[in-house]
This record gives sequence, C-alpha cells and structure tokens, in this order.
Amino acid sequence: MAAANIAAVDMLLLLSGVTMAWQLHVSPWSDAWLAAKLTALLLYIVMGALALLPSIPQWLRQVCFVIALLLFAYMVAVARTMSAMPWL
Repeated sequence: MAAANIAAVDMLLLLSGVTMAWQLHVSPWSDAWLAAKLTALLLYIVMGALALLPSIPQWLRQVCFVIALLLFAYMVAVARTMSAMPWL
C-alpha cells in the first residue's frame, strides 16, 4: 500500500514537470534548466525507490537516501533560479 502511494506521488511530480513544460510551450530539452530539473527528478525517483528497498544493504539505502535529498535540494534551486547551475 505504501509503495503504491509513493509511486503515485512520484508520478504526480513527473506529470507536473511535463505539464509545466507544456503550459509554458517549452521543450524540456531545449531549455537547459528544465532538462536539468526533469533529469534530476527522474534520478530522485530512482534513488528514493532504492532507498526504500529492504533487499539491499543498509549502508547503500542510506547513501541513496542522502543522494535523493541532495537531488531534491538541487531541483528546488534550479526551479528558483531557472538555471541548470544554480550555484553560479
């Protein structure tokens, strides 16, 4: 049940990104910031899914969790600055 809820939230995030690109009439791959954000979102989904798998070692789940948190922070920064490299 919880995995289905997580998958639904992930799908909603992805659909939100694609919908935003469609509403702005922007191709995600022509604007670097949007491509970076959607790519980070896909990686965030994968890392989050791996962090929740009980079949992989604890240390690897923790690493995936930290990477997912860093990707989330990156996505927020990219969304705020509309730049693929928000730290510059």
